[in-house]
Amino acid sequence: TNAPAISHWQRGDLEKAEEWYLEARRLADRAGDAKLLAVIEQNLGLVANARGEIPVALDHFRESLNRYRELGLAEHAGPLYNQIGMAHADLEQWDDAAEAYEAAIKSSESVSDQGTTMAARINRIEMWIALRAFSRARGEAHRLLLEAEAAPDRLVLAETYKLLGVISCE
Repeated sequence: TNAPAISHWQRGDLEKAEEWYLEARRLADRAGDAKLLAVIEQNLGLVANARGEIPVALDHFRESLNRYRELGLAEHAGPLYNQIGMAHADLEQWDDAAEAYEAAIKSSESVSDQGTTMAARINRIEMWIALRAFSRARGEAHRLLLEAEAAPDRLVLAETYKLLGVISCE
């Protein structure tokens, strides 16, 4: 039941996706599949987020995070914290967003997940731009640029150059 949910979600049919995810959650719960329950909660959060139901998305993301923690699956914490940060940023809850991005960075670094670490740093730079904290955003962007050039990570390079362009226009 998780596969049809994903299929509906990818096609933009959020109502059907949610129905299938709820059914998948019911079956995973009955089967005692704790990891699948964590994944489904995260996916329900993504569906709610796509609908613009940010507080509902945050509830699902936090439930998923708690389930991953209980299972000792630290590698899933960073991406979830990053999603939580983006949700708080959407609500302009800047302190909560900053806290979530910092947790995403620390969690991702602890499991050597460079991709999520850099994504969270990019999101944090975007947050600082939204807050008009341009010197802080510029400093972090330059540090990130040096690391991305050393990697080399073209996506991070492109995103960082884009952000530096935004900053330079201010």
